[in-house]
Amino acid sequence: GQFTVRGSDDGRALAIEIIDYGGGFDLAGKGARMDPAERGVRGLGIYLMRCLMDEVSYTTDGGGTTVRLVKLAPRRASAAS
Repeated sequence: GQFTVRGSDDGRALAIEIIDYGGGFDLAGKGARMDPAERGVRGLGIYLMRCLMDEVSYTTDGGGTTVRLVKLAPRRASAAS
């Protein structure tokens, strides 16, 4: 299949968009923590994205699925005057 990856960094946050032009899937119930015996060999992707990123959003339509991941930059300590 085909996909597109885009990224941007404005100094405050890194944003990554992955656009998959496939048929998509039902997101209901995806990303919940599951016992490995129940999960099988797949199923950690959305869970890991939610654990590692500050924001995760999905858009699904007839043209595919877009996943947007945002990681905020750590706050810098301000210099004392």
